[in-house]
Amino acid sequence: MESQRGREFSNFYRAKHSNRKRGVRASGYGNSGTQENCHDNKFEFDTNSTENQSSNYKCQNNFNQNKRYYQTHTNKSKQKNNKNDNNCTGYSRPGHRGFHGRGNRFLKQENKKRNWDTRTYGSHKKRLYSKFEKITLLLKNWIRFSSIKRGWINDFDKIIFKYAKTFTLAKILQGHADEVRSVRFSADDSKIVSTSEDKTIRIWDVASGKQIRTFRGHDDFIYYAEFSLDGNTIVSCSYDRTIRLWNMKSGKEIMKLEIHLYTPMYVSFSSDGKYIVSGSSDNIVRLWNANSGKEIKTFEGHLGYAWDVHFSPNNQMILSSSNDKTIILWDIKSGKQLKQFKGHSERILSAKFSPCGQYIISCSHDKTIRIWDIESVKAINVLKESFEVADVKYFPDGQMFVSSCDKILCLWDIKTRQKIYELSGHCHMVTGMDISSDGNLLVSCSYDKTIRIWE
Repeated sequence: MESQRGREFSNFYRAKHSNRKRGVRASGYGNSGTQENCHDNKFEFDTNSTENQSSNYKCQNNFNQNKRYYQTHTNKSKQKNNKNDNNCTGYSRPGHRGFHGRGNRFLKQENKKRNWDTRTYGSHKKRLYSKFEKITLLLKNWIRFSSIKRGWINDFDKIIFKYAKTFTLAKILQGHADEVRSVRFSADDSKIVSTSEDKTIRIWDVASGKQIRTFRGHDDFIYYAEFSLDGNTIVSCSYDRTIRLWNMKSGKEIMKLEIHLYTPMYVSFSSDGKYIVSGSSDNIVRLWNANSGKEIKTFEGHLGYAWDVHFSPNNQMILSSSNDKTIILWDIKSGKQLKQFKGHSERILSAKFSPCGQYIISCSHDKTIRIWDIESVKAINVLKESFEVADVKYFPDGQMFVSSCDKILCLWDIKTRQKIYELSGHCHMVTGMDISSDGNLLVSCSYDKTIRIWE
């Protein structure tokens, strides 16, 4: 079938560029702009030309074959009570421009009359372009509903590449003297911030892979750090029981937020950069003013450490997960619990919102990943792994997510619940990862003291 279609296209291409004498008014329009009657023989060929006779004969044969093929499929659709496009006019198969009759479902014209420009193939270009769009849409959905275990697909590479995420190792960043605990992209994806048990925060240039700056000041290993939306400020939390804000350009500490007897486990900026939320070992979630450093509100309800905390996409809610095996959704204005999600049998290591804000994805020491519907408070998907899952995050389009399991990063399809790709390379457990805002880059860190960029 592929070779037959290839020959048809080849014949069409040769026919298009052969030396024909075209009618001046073949498109059905005169110089005055009024439409004239269009008949079957509007396309005038040089009948004395042997080349044109041969080309016309081949095109006629190809057309007859294709016409029978599509009529067969049209008849099948009629048997299924589908409507056939019998009002289509101006139908012309590539390679046989002299035929004007009733169309078929393959080149449907939506009951509109078309006049063909024989010099530019304008109408054909529009229809072929439309078919190309439909093919890409088909492939897009086909990719999402298929299970791609490993490797790559040979057919339609250029089109499929847009929809099937495949990553390879691009760079290995080395510089930390101890285990790397977290990594995070800046909002413009040009930089990465990392934290380590060597008590330092380091900034890396994504394009070159080089270290730009090192922040020192914490007295113990650092759990987590991230950029503000404008990229001018960095917030970090450490086992030394402090939260610190840093000036990105100068590298100097701006302020220190002390929690005294308890350790902040996680910190995160709101999307507008005005607030900071933290979770700590005293089981309390705290809301801070990013400019003044003052504590605004506390959220109490967890019975264990608040490991992971995040603002909702609209900054109206806070999501927290804990080693008490629960996830709690909080209302920022009232400070009250909105919903509580239960189902994991071990401590929850991470929980994050989907890009649309309608779902939550979580991972746990119980070796499962769960996707929750916020409205119904039910787990709509439960995915099992062989090891504990340390971190999990949605891709920006919401169609896929990535998880870290032991030494491997795993890419999953949301709809099929299938693992579609694995990225291996780290020598020890992956402790953190992040996705660029366009979904084209991944960054991961590990106990092996390295940071890896995948693209």
